[in-house]
Amino acid sequence: MSDQHENESTIRVLVGRHQWKEPGPRRSVEAVSKYNPLLQYLARSDALYLKFSFTEIEKILGAPLPQSARRYSAWWANNQDGGHVQAASWLDVGYHTENLDLNAGTVSFRKAG
Repeated sequence: MSDQHENESTIRVLVGRHQWKEPGPRRSVEAVSKYNPLLQYLARSDALYLKFSFTEIEKILGAPLPQSARRYSAWWANNQDGGHVQAASWLDVGYHTENLDLNAGTVSFRKAG
């Protein structure tokens, strides 16, 4: 294996089955690990569209969502800037959120691309 190939493979993250994505900005291990179960769930899914209740997401996480997730649409924004570390759990594996309904407590994830 060439040095160039080894270096490239150390800076890339495998996303899905055939898609490569450069890693995003560094996030704290604690923040990433809290939402890692959702990231892993979505990474294993071949579905183009998934709809979850907040309760279902909490079961996946094994922990309750913060109150801000139930109150503010900004928590579900497809944006990793400004401390929205939870967004990495869907953006890093090629999904984005849509059809958020705070009253019903539901959110959908659609595979990008």
